[in-house]
Amino acid sequence: NLVGELCGAGYNAHHATGSQAFTQTVRKIVGSRAGVQFRYFNSYPTAERDAVDVLVMDEAHRLRETSVNRFTKAKDRSGKCQIAEL
Repeated sequence: NLVGELCGAGYNAHHATGSQAFTQTVRKIVGSRAGVQFRYFNSYPTAERDAVDVLVMDEAHRLRETSVNRFTKAKDRSGKCQIAEL
């Protein structure tokens, strides 16, 4: 509800979590157009600064040391901790 209200007020609001099951379920419920507002913590390493007005972080205990995983391209490996990227 909060993300929807913020988007309705003209803010670029995202909801981020570390849970794939939760994120995929919410995307199915809200549909493809609104689904882009629901992402994972590791979706932001290459995002431009201030690209998102409000970031609602759910399940913060799922934050990791970095967003790097085995699929991260070498050019996208910043070395920053995940919380700094967010």
